[in-house]
Amino acid sequence: MERLYRRRVPEGELVNLELARLLQELSREVRRQIGILVNRFGELAYVIVGTDRGIMIPELADYPLGRRMLRGLRLIHTHLKYEPLTDDDLTDLAMLRLDLVAVLLESEPPQVQLAWLTPAATGAHPYHVEPPQPLARFQFDFPAFIASREAELTKAAPAAAEVGKGGERGILISVSQAGHEEAADSLEELQELSRTAGVQVLDTVVQRPRSLNPRTLMGEGKLRDVLAQLKYLLPRLTGRGVQMSRLMGGIGGRGPGETKLEIDRRRIRDRIAKLERVLEELSAGRYQRRQKRVRAGVPIVSIVGYTNAGKSTLLNALTRSEVFTENLLFATLDTSTRRLRFPREREVIITDTVGFIRSLPASHMGAFKATLEALQDADLLLHVVDCSSPRCAEQVEQVDRILEELGLADKPRLVVFNKNDLLAGLKRKNPLAFMKVRQLTRRLGAITLSACDATTLEPLLIELERRFWPGKGSP
Repeated sequence: MERLYRRRVPEGELVNLELARLLQELSREVRRQIGILVNRFGELAYVIVGTDRGIMIPELADYPLGRRMLRGLRLIHTHLKYEPLTDDDLTDLAMLRLDLVAVLLESEPPQVQLAWLTPAATGAHPYHVEPPQPLARFQFDFPAFIASREAELTKAAPAAAEVGKGGERGILISVSQAGHEEAADSLEELQELSRTAGVQVLDTVVQRPRSLNPRTLMGEGKLRDVLAQLKYLLPRLTGRGVQMSRLMGGIGGRGPGETKLEIDRRRIRDRIAKLERVLEELSAGRYQRRQKRVRAGVPIVSIVGYTNAGKSTLLNALTRSEVFTENLLFATLDTSTRRLRFPREREVIITDTVGFIRSLPASHMGAFKATLEALQDADLLLHVVDCSSPRCAEQVEQVDRILEELGLADKPRLVVFNKNDLLAGLKRKNPLAFMKVRQLTRRLGAITLSACDATTLEPLLIELERRFWPGKGSP
């Protein structure tokens, strides 16, 4: 097997028949798959001995991809049975940008099956798979093939390069036994969260299994398709050198990597402890300020609602403030408090809070501690709803559920339907959703307005004054 490195493949061929027969013979003898990576000069750059099911390609440090479309290596390997190209083979091809992948099928005379990369259309596989054919009759002009492949891929490269601009990229995976509409809504929300975090979404995958796999959550087949890149992470960890090594000579010795992991863990624990102390100090300061407001008898209004419903925009419109606002989920992560003045020297304290989201984990409640404390002291919860959202009713239910979990279900509440300037567009695009919004408005007794239009705020101001100073009216 070591002597394989002395062999060469004729420049114009995929692999010569003699070498193919030798690979199959060795593979049958050791009962393992054997692969070779051949460069464009016909030299065997790597010889790989795998298992009976597959091979593990090493780190190709001598053949970096750089700005090239293809790596300059072709993979040829054996299968112990008459088994065509597998998903792993095609994953090797796509992720390592190989010139092509060929499998030698266990047959007599030998047969070969090829696959190569193509500039795939949206939703299509980025490769072409040829049917098996006898190797002896296989005619292949490899230099011409490579020239045409690289020209085709280079021509399509500018459009593909646009995807890579910006920050991180990711694939979103939704595994749920919920209904199709609910799963779609959840995935759409996840896309918005990704956009907020600066993650560019390349693709979305939805799986609705009959039963959840307790070990992998999603089905093993789908997991293999989506996270196939992990296959390449394990061998590449060795490239980090001694810094991440966990091995060291001597009894009871610890490698430098083991020490580094312990240092990292200690630093993380220290950072958490420090943040908790800061949070406690801030909480004490907020408590003192709240007590002053309570003693002064100033009513407190807390704005609550689903994330991105326009709570901060409404606070700015009511109090002429400049709290940060943007069309992002969780644009507000801390409480903002402002005074709203009425005639006759009346005023209320309005507090903007972090937005809620569906299925808020209990572990995240600590991150919203400032918000929760503000809600406990509120005399009125101003529930702001994005009435232009097709999921308007579901978002109202989610906020109600979270408030109930926080023990705030009995707090006085006033519902405000924000973004009514977008209802005309909703009516055109989704008449059924528009009708549901109208029905929900009547059922909840909601006040409809647009936080971007100050002329629509008067009904809200009148209702707030009526709530806190009933019967006194305005001058």
